[in-house]
Amino acid sequence: MLKLHLALRGFSHIHAGMDMRYGIFCPVAKAAEVVASRWTPLILSELMKGRERFIDIQQGVPLMSRSLLSRRLKEMEISNLIQRVPQGRSHVYRLTEAGNALRPLINQLAAWGSTYRLPYLDEQDRNVSYLMYSMRDFLLQDRLSELPAKCVVHFEFTNVPRRDHKLRNWWLIKRDGEIDLCYTDMGFNTDLQITADLDVFTRIIVGTASLQKARIAGDVVFSENPRLVNRLINALDLVEPPQMRLMRVPEQPPPPSILPMPLNLRKSVKTTSRAA
Repeated sequence: MLKLHLALRGFSHIHAGMDMRYGIFCPVAKAAEVVASRWTPLILSELMKGRERFIDIQQGVPLMSRSLLSRRLKEMEISNLIQRVPQGRSHVYRLTEAGNALRPLINQLAAWGSTYRLPYLDEQDRNVSYLMYSMRDFLLQDRLSELPAKCVVHFEFTNVPRRDHKLRNWWLIKRDGEIDLCYTDMGFNTDLQITADLDVFTRIIVGTASLQKARIAGDVVFSENPRLVNRLINALDLVEPPQMRLMRVPEQPPPPSILPMPLNLRKSVKTTSRAA
């Protein structure tokens, strides 16, 4: 009886953090109770890319508040999708066997979304932070060698949502074999200036709009540095005619990756990351 009581108590604990219950034993329903809650698939995607620290996961879901991300991670831990592992003075999050088993599902969702949803982006899908982090992630996939050893590219976006008004300017900085992002001017000399309509440039990166046509229309303007322009275009694999970019998570767990965070945030991370 004691074993049965403990088993039932553990079963109730697994469901304690779920937002919804369907009240049936259908396997699709039981899976959806854990996986289909808001933000959970996106968090799983970040973890599957090797993001383990709270700050790294948060960069992939920029509109998610810290408190909600913390709560959702706790719910995923209760549901046995992830485990929290001590590391130094803090901890990291890692997928369990059950979490890793969802990789094919996340990639199928990405393929479906690329085919049936990305061609129909609207103004509510504009997010300058996610755009810059997506470009950074793409360059980190063995594309950095396409850029000079040292360079600074300044992006200035127009047509940004009101919530992103203070994030119109971003600097992409390559130095010492690494790539950094910054959304305040840190005083580096700029090698290339890019002024772009956020909506148009997002479609270019996704692969549903032509960079060539955008330049002709004046929606994307490069400063005079044709050699660096060509190298950046090659690094981002922006081809003509444009091709839809399919963002996939690795089929096998990659080595843990520690992402460079925006330079202007690094001084505050020691205090903020410990609170997560």
